[in-house]
Amino acid sequence: MRFSLGKLAPREAKLKLSTYLKHPLPAPPAEANTEALPIWDANMFGNDTVGDCAIAGPAHETLFWEKHNGNPVANITTDNVLKMYADVTGYDPKNPDSDQGSVVADVVTYRRTHGLIDADGKAHTIAVGLGLSLTRDSVRQAISLFDACGLGIQVPSSLMDQTQNAQSEGTLPTWTVVDGSPVEGGHYVAALAYDDKYVYVNSWGLVCRMDWQFFDQYADEAWCYLSQEDLNGQGVSPDGLDLAQLQEDIKNL
Repeated sequence: MRFSLGKLAPREAKLKLSTYLKHPLPAPPAEANTEALPIWDANMFGNDTVGDCAIAGPAHETLFWEKHNGNPVANITTDNVLKMYADVTGYDPKNPDSDQGSVVADVVTYRRTHGLIDADGKAHTIAVGLGLSLTRDSVRQAISLFDACGLGIQVPSSLMDQTQNAQSEGTLPTWTVVDGSPVEGGHYVAALAYDDKYVYVNSWGLVCRMDWQFFDQYADEAWCYLSQEDLNGQGVSPDGLDLAQLQEDIKNL
């Protein structure tokens, strides 16, 4: 199986979760969403042939929110994901040189203003995407509170080998640090569960286990999203966020 990348260098988030917290978040639970691992989708969404990972990831997040919360599942196809990739980046399937990947911050803006349009014409938007600090607790809190954390990582060659080997053996890919492995490029993954050993991500339609040391070494950006499609999730209570200021700042984006 082919695996493509496509995340370009990170750009700092305009809005950050820490800015709007009225008080510190509680310590995250020891694990979150691990019971939901079997309901993940197995779609590649074109990321085997083009660098649309930062669009495929949001598709995985949307499907997970809906499945996890018992909502009608969106009819999201590879064509829908590639259309959004084209709209965000100018990708033209007739011109391979136009496949240059995307900046996650640009995708976040598009998700808020336009959304991912599914095959039934429904736009799956977010209210806002908020940047996170690159700490284990920030990722855990995002997953436990918002049911997803968008992670940008640098991909060493060892990750590709570990994923291919696991596929051949019929096991879950486990991403661990291999000293000296060269970096091949950037990648966006939908982080949807965690426990004490791993953060579980949907990458290339696979449930992959990223150990926390790997996260420490290779993660270069993290995002959480406020989405109408996750209304049944835990969420941050209204008194925990300065919603009035957040809404005002969203208007000014």
